[in-house]
Amino acid sequence: GDFLEMSVKKIKLGIISENKLVELFGTKKQIETYKKNGRFVSSNKNTILRHARQYCDVDDFGDGKYKISKVKEIPMTKAYENIHSGIYQYICPLMLQRLVSAKKPLTFTIGHWAREINMVNDNYSVVKKNSDIVEAKVVTLNDTPKDLLMNFYSHSDSMIYNYISQSLKYLQGLGLIIWREVYMVTTKRIVKSTITHGEADITIVTETHQASEEEMDYYAKCIGEADRQCNITEDCINKRYYSKDSYRWSRILQSELEKKHINQVYKAYEMFSTNYGKCQKVLNMYPDVLVKSFNGAFIKLLDDNAAIRYNKDPEKHENMMHEGDLFLDCYDNLAKFVIEEDVESCKYIFDKG
Repeated sequence: GDFLEMSVKKIKLGIISENKLVELFGTKKQIETYKKNGRFVSSNKNTILRHARQYCDVDDFGDGKYKISKVKEIPMTKAYENIHSGIYQYICPLMLQRLVSAKKPLTFTIGHWAREINMVNDNYSVVKKNSDIVEAKVVTLNDTPKDLLMNFYSHSDSMIYNYISQSLKYLQGLGLIIWREVYMVTTKRIVKSTITHGEADITIVTETHQASEEEMDYYAKCIGEADRQCNITEDCINKRYYSKDSYRWSRILQSELEKKHINQVYKAYEMFSTNYGKCQKVLNMYPDVLVKSFNGAFIKLLDDNAAIRYNKDPEKHENMMHEGDLFLDCYDNLAKFVIEEDVESCKYIFDKG
């Protein structure tokens, strides 16, 4: 708290004594112990150095001398370590980068955001939407059965959601942003319809707005009706989105929504900066973000988790496969195809029909 703030202001570059190091970065108890013994006791030296390195770059020169070569603009406290570890070291700066360059609040969906920050590539949503025919159409995926596709997306979607929402929570916890989940509704209405020389000329207006309470209530009822018609009573998320019934379920939901001119309902996230200048300072803590290493880290995470699931029940996973194909190899191949940055887009294959 205040003690640390005062201490940080006293940090000067150059050589300092061990006594000064303890005075600057030790707790009250550590300072008392050091004075009493005239030296470090137990692991106090390492603890104090670790604490000091949250605030500055410091080297132990031996003989009770320490060199401070740089004072950090923002201390690397535990809360900041969170956004510099694992996948968060890529997602958090990329989010801040978008916010700082936009200089205005951002509204985004998880899927759009994952593409926007290069967490996945364009193939991710194309393959997901065309899961029924991917194996036959895309050469790179011609040994990828639909069951494996469903298995992959059920886990990768949930990981993307968890990592992005946790990143938002970390950034909010640091006081850099506030955010909220909102549901958006897209409606389509015919505003003009004329027939000229036997040909219909129709003008359709599409409008997107935040869902009202009534629209949310209707959306919930539509989901319930689609569940009822598909006999979905348990494991709802997987059965709605990642099963052999998912296509039928989404068609029923769509036709129920269209009864009230609703074309689409989707969850979005709104992110607001509390201070663009501070966001930029936090951004300065990072080296230039390499998308390639982000992609590689995310693929490794997916592959490692798939291997853990596979080892628990190899037979279940091999039963998804064509004879002679290995689940983990095909899983890794799919992950690379929909995540790596420089993979050719397969969209044109489906555009041709």
